[in-house]
Amino acid sequence: MPKILVATPDAEELELILQTLAREKHAVTRATNAQEALSRLRTEKFDAIFSDTRMPRLSGTDLVNALMTLTINTETPVVAMSAHEEDFQLLLITHAKEKIHFLTKPLTIEAIVKSLRAALPSKLNVDFVNPVLDATIHTISSMTGLAVNPGKPYVKKRGEPSGDISGIVGVTSAGFKGTIALTFPSTTFLTVVSKMLGMEFTEINEENKDAVTELLNIIFGQARKTLNARGLGIQSAIPTIITGVGHAVDHKSTYPCLCLEFEIPDVGRFKVEVCVRA
Repeated sequence: MPKILVATPDAEELELILQTLAREKHAVTRATNAQEALSRLRTEKFDAIFSDTRMPRLSGTDLVNALMTLTINTETPVVAMSAHEEDFQLLLITHAKEKIHFLTKPLTIEAIVKSLRAALPSKLNVDFVNPVLDATIHTISSMTGLAVNPGKPYVKKRGEPSGDISGIVGVTSAGFKGTIALTFPSTTFLTVVSKMLGMEFTEINEENKDAVTELLNIIFGQARKTLNARGLGIQSAIPTIITGVGHAVDHKSTYPCLCLEFEIPDVGRFKVEVCVRA
């Protein structure tokens, strides 16, 4: 269960956030002043932090800056809450907008949930990473004879290009749903498909584009077997193909999408995008 630190002196706002996060099945630790928030963070680990920008004993945005300094090595997301636009502008001077999230007052349940989902990748996404990563490396390397090196997972930005050809498959179970996409730039895909099929291809066409869904079927099948052994009960699905230079796969979800990047030495990169939620 994700653990969230909520720091605000406003009792009504605190109660609204606590109730909202409890419904989202998150454990919440509260702090009503700056010193308490900083003390908590020095002794406990959190998955995300909601902090008011104006707290007793610490002026303006100093608390948020202190929180972000303490969490810089762990990359714990911080959601800054304020009714003052100038607070957000001051924070953007010292912190990249990808590292901090903003929640404008007065607070609403919908805005709190949206900020949480933007800041915190869903637990199911994280649970899917290793089985999908292992299945991707095994499938691509065994079918092409090429080495496949994984990169560091990251959260996909809204509108970020995926590739030139993608396969996408629905992930459904009794307890969750979502999508997984396998996506390539054209140069990487053409090398991979040429190795797979034993013939040289110089362009993506009707003869070779189905290879992206064939690879995805195998990857999804291997990962599903591992995940279902944990009792997840994932059902089979039929992938679809998306083509177009620099297209962005739309996972149609308000939850963050995790990207698993891979590199084939001397060939290029490709990605698997995982977006599943309860």
